Amino acid sequence: MSGPSRSNRGEDYVFSQNDLSHRAVALIACAIVCLAQVEQGAITGAVVDSTGASVPKAKVTATNQATGTIATSETTDDGYYKIPYLPAGNIP
Repeated sequence: MSGPSRSNRGEDYVFSQNDLSHRAVALIACAIVCLAQVEQGAITGAVVDSTGASVPKAKVTATNQATGTIATSETTDDGYYKIPYLPAGNIP
């Protein structure tokens, strides 16, 4: 049997083992996608000096003014930084 089929009465559906396996995989995939939706963000950017040259190894700090939580990062050799895993919040 490949796929759902109706019985003679037309009321009951019979599914093959393969159909149930596909449905289970689809259900697990949907659950994983739902878990992946988090309320987090990140700040990325670059630090440059007054001449426009990148500033390596500079300390970058982000402070949540509502909670006082501080997150830090350091720029790369090219002056870029990323502060990941920041909780969602209001931007003043």
